[in-house]
Formats: sequence, C-alpha cells, structure tokens
Amino acid sequence: MTETIAIRARWALLPDGAGQRIETDRWVLVEGGRIAAVTADRPGGADRVIDVAEALVLPGFVNLHNHGISALLFRGIVEDRPTASWAADTVYGLIMPLQGLAMEVLDAEELRAVTALGLLGLVKGGATTVMDQFRIAQAVSFDVADELGIRFYGMPYLFSTEDLGIGADGRPLYAARAAGESDLVRAAALFDAHDGRADGRIRAGFGPHGTDSCDPELLAGIRDAVADRGAAVTIHVSQSATEGETLQSRYGRTPTEQLAHVGLLGPGLVAAHCVYASDADLALIADAGATVVNCPASFARGAVPAVWQRTAARGIRTGIGLDGYAMDTIGELRTAALVSKLASGRSEDASARDLVAAATACGAAALGRGDIGRIAPGCRADLVVVGLGGARLAPVSDPLKTMVWHAGSSDIAAVLVDGRVVVEDGRHLLVDEEEIVAGGAAAVRKVWNEGRARGYIKDGEIVG
Repeated sequence: MTETIAIRARWALLPDGAGQRIETDRWVLVEGGRIAAVTADRPGGADRVIDVAEALVLPGFVNLHNHGISALLFRGIVEDRPTASWAADTVYGLIMPLQGLAMEVLDAEELRAVTALGLLGLVKGGATTVMDQFRIAQAVSFDVADELGIRFYGMPYLFSTEDLGIGADGRPLYAARAAGESDLVRAAALFDAHDGRADGRIRAGFGPHGTDSCDPELLAGIRDAVADRGAAVTIHVSQSATEGETLQSRYGRTPTEQLAHVGLLGPGLVAAHCVYASDADLALIADAGATVVNCPASFARGAVPAVWQRTAARGIRTGIGLDGYAMDTIGELRTAALVSKLASGRSEDASARDLVAAATACGAAALGRGDIGRIAPGCRADLVVVGLGGARLAPVSDPLKTMVWHAGSSDIAAVLVDGRVVVEDGRHLLVDEEEIVAGGAAAVRKVWNEGRARGYIKDGEIVG
C-alpha cells in the first residue's frame, strides 16, 4: 500500500508560469508517488508527517552530468596538480586510466560496492535524478541505482579510439580500434534490458565519450540508435583545448560543428562542459536547442573557470552537473555563483534563484520531463527538504539565498523520490551505509595500490 506523506514547508518553491516563486507556510501532500496538493492547511489522515523547523521544500535536484565511480578513484589526488599539464595529464594520464584499471582489477562485488558508494553521496546531497556516464562493464550501476531509490539515467560510454594516456608531447594518445561498433551493440543491449525499469524510475541512454574519442561513423550510428529508441544522449563537448585541436587537425571542424555534421546536435542532446567552445559554437548550440551542463567545481580545481552565465546569458538551457567530483549539489550551486561572478565582474550574475532553477526545472526540461523539477499537483514527488533553522543559517531573510550561500548537504533533512522517503535525518533509509562505505573504500584502495604500481599515481599523492 502506498504511503501518504504530508510535508510542512515554511517555504515552498512552486511553479510560477515559466519561472518559480516562493510561498510561505504551506503543506505538500504526497499520495501514490505524486504530489496530490499544496495547501495552506495541514492535510488530515496522512500516514507520515515530515515537520522540520524552518524547512525549505524544493523539487529534487537534477544532476545532469556525473561519473559515479570516478569521484572515489581520484578523490584527494587530482587537486593541486600543476596548471600547465593539468587538463591532459589529469584527465588522460590519471582519471581515465584509473577508470579502466577499476574495470580490470575489481571483481563484481567490489565494483558494485564502489558504484554504490559513489551514488550514495549524491542522493544524500539532494540529487533525486542523476544522469551518469560509466564504462559498459559497469552496468551494475542500473541495479545499484534501483536499490538506492534514485531516479537514474544510465548512459554507457562509447569509444572508437582507446584512451591510452599521454604521449611524449604531453598530448592525449588516440589509437584507432575496432571496438566502436561492438560498443554500440552492447550499449543498445543495455538500453533494451534496463530502460523503463522500476516503473520508469530507471532509464537508459547513450553516452559517447567525446568527439575526439568517437569517430564520425560511430557518432552517426549513435544518432540512429537514439532516434530509433527515443533515447537520451549525452557527450563531453569542448572540455579541453586539445580536444578542439584534435578535431581541427582530423576533420577541420570544431567539436560542436562535428556534432552538427553527424546530426547529433539538437534539442535532445545534453552537452557536458563546452568550456572551450567559441562564441560561434555557442550560437550553434543555442540555435539547435541543445542543453549545456555546467560543472564548475570540477574545472575550478584545475584553475579553469567554467562559467554558467556564459551559456545561460545566450539563452542556452544550462543545467548543473557534479561531474563525479563533489557530492554536494548545494555546494556546486555556490561554486557556480562564485565562478560566474568572478569571471564577469558582475555580482548580479548567476543569482541564487537562477541557479536553483537550473538544478531543478531546467534539468527536468533537458530530459524532456514535465513531471519532475516542479512542485505541482500531478508531478512525481521528487522532493528535497532543507532545514534552515540551524545556528549557521538563522535568521532567514531569503530562503534561496540562504541555502545557496550558507547551507550544504548536511542541512538536507529529507529526500523523496517517487513519493518514497529515501533519506531522513541525514541517513539513507534503504541501504546499510556503513557496509557501503567500508566495501567501497576498500575497493578504491585496491585500485589505488595497482595504480601506484603502474605509475598512474605518483609518490606522495597518497599518504599512508
């Protein structure tokens, strides 16, 4: 039998035409996995009441770009590396080799454990919907996401060139291989097996790695597979200067032009980063109606400003992603605000209200979902309850500004997905957190030890 839940909101973020507005002293009633009503009076007969002091009730956060396993593999290792070689050396010399190494050295249970740890932090940080790119061998992500109760878009990586590290010139090495077609066949099989699971809470799509690691033939094949299945598609775009140089040398096009050339650039495309995209590239993206995902913390650690305002100001739908780095969506919004304001010199840019919309309604729109990202009768009950009554946060003049500028994941009191409470009082209710943390951490250390032996991790980068 479905539980009926009444949530008391000191402040509720509600739809207001094309925007959002704050209303005070409301109750949100959840029935049958959906929002049944938003009322001024307390509903009677609810099976469960969530009543948190000074509660801000929001639509669940939509994390449009994530790599669940990656966050753990390089946590505390990638920071503070030299700027000159950061992008190429860190991404292609450490992160991607460690991802591949994990697939090689971990057994099925270890891989499950590290995947669970990666996704656990996200849902505790308020992400109710996650679009996650992972190696095809990490298909256990679908099962883990189901167990954690999250709304999940699993986007298996596809490659037509092997990621072989860094050459003598400091640039990424790309060696052609014949696996592109088989990757597409396997990704399509994963789609057919998993899309629509858990009454539609688990979805699948296609996640080509990038225009530099996927040749035009593979990208065209993905285009056809996406069209045939009505599937989601996401890809890294202009995430490094070397990516653009590689595309120009091979094809005489920018990454964005390449996507347009193969027919993937359109309203259904979720393009991660676009940090090195030119103004002309952004005009193409805007005209195509594609979505850009801003992941500011991931780039800031490498001294690269990923500016949310740059794309949003052009009318491009710009969502928020954590990129498998930080697990705190609220903290990511604050980083987005800081980076944009510092880059433009305008403190009014990237307002708290705009960024919250980017992480809720905008993220939902990128997925073609009118039933999430909004607190309105009939919508899926994906909700985040943030307690703003603590000593660090009181008194509250503006709840959205207070949350973005002063709160964090530790202030999240409850998380609901499909009307089910999955996090309450800082604890995940569906899984054994201690078991996941212990198993996931042990598996990561196993990868680290092998990474040191193979020279991916340098002396002094791991203490102890």
